[in-house]
Amino acid sequence: ITCCSDDPKIVSRRKKNLEMLGVKFKEIHCLNYTESKSDLLNSYSPTIWVEDRSEGAEAGHEAGHKALLRTTTYNDKFDHPEIQRISSWPDVLRYLK
Repeated sequence: ITCCSDDPKIVSRRKKNLEMLGVKFKEIHCLNYTESKSDLLNSYSPTIWVEDRSEGAEAGHEAGHKALLRTTTYNDKFDHPEIQRISSWPDVLRYLK
């Protein structure tokens, strides 16, 4: 679940970028920036949820997922005792192993 745009060209690029990570995704949902991810998060069984926005990490946590928050300049002040921080996609891959 990613917020990028509903523009088909942008969606296509986002999907290619995610596929380049080397992780197989069963589904990729692309939402507009203003859409909430909560409904989709609640529709999935608990799993690992990677997010860069603190609001999205909290939504994932509230939906029962293990939320991993990628540290950025716009979320570096956020703190939550049950949301783990990561610094890069390789950190996510190490977490999955």
